[in-house]
Amino acid sequence: MIVPLLFVFLLVVGISAFLYKGSIQEFQVLQKEYRHNQPWSELLGEQFPLVVRSLPTVWLGPWTKAQTASKTWELHVKEHGQTFRTTWATWIADPQGVPDLEPLRDVSKLNEVVQQWTNEGFRRWSWLPSHMQVATPGLLRTEDVVPVQQVKAAFTAYVSTDGVPLELWIAHEGAIPATTSSELRGKNPWIQTTKEIPWIGEVKYIEVKLRPGNAIVIPSHWWVAVRPSTIRPSTEKEDSFSFSWYWTADFHTPISWGMSLVKK
Repeated sequence: MIVPLLFVFLLVVGISAFLYKGSIQEFQVLQKEYRHNQPWSELLGEQFPLVVRSLPTVWLGPWTKAQTASKTWELHVKEHGQTFRTTWATWIADPQGVPDLEPLRDVSKLNEVVQQWTNEGFRRWSWLPSHMQVATPGLLRTEDVVPVQQVKAAFTAYVSTDGVPLELWIAHEGAIPATTSSELRGKNPWIQTTKEIPWIGEVKYIEVKLRPGNAIVIPSHWWVAVRPSTIRPSTEKEDSFSFSWYWTADFHTPISWGMSLVKK
């Protein structure tokens, strides 16, 4: 009895790994206005990036300038090669240097927001428990770039919450030569030239601009880079929102979680 069950288990794992590793050649981005009880699982099953517009406040979370300006979280900031300690309220009032946002992960209660996503059907039976989906706050200045990286989770969400719109560079792994993909990893795709990466001019990619209140969910096998958009709202004051506020979260299945550990 044990042998047949073991065989079935291994077969299921093998098929799941094959589907995870499977590649699609089409290139499109799905777009949906938020609606309660939307069949998110079906949309995610198409394995294309999904833009969700006009998210309800509860889906965005408290990661905004107004909601955090008075917080006294301890913060470490790097400036001119030195690290000093301050509080979030002090730093956000006069943002100098580069802050380490890692300590803010729990206190900003973003994981409760991810729970809201999963409660509304943004999950599958095979996904890991929702408390294992960890959210991470992000804050980018005008000159900042999150370089190219490959999505290792079943899906990774980017949620724009405040400030300057977020701009994403997205390309499917089928558009990037597998043998030379390491040349692009960790690079800024907006400034790469054919002199540095000969095949960069042939890569089919798309740029998505996320205004606050919108999100994009990117499945595995896609490459992504992030920066603040150069397009600013006409009503924005020069000193009001000098950052792009956003958060990300990886949504893992047991297979994608295992594969991400292998890829490390």
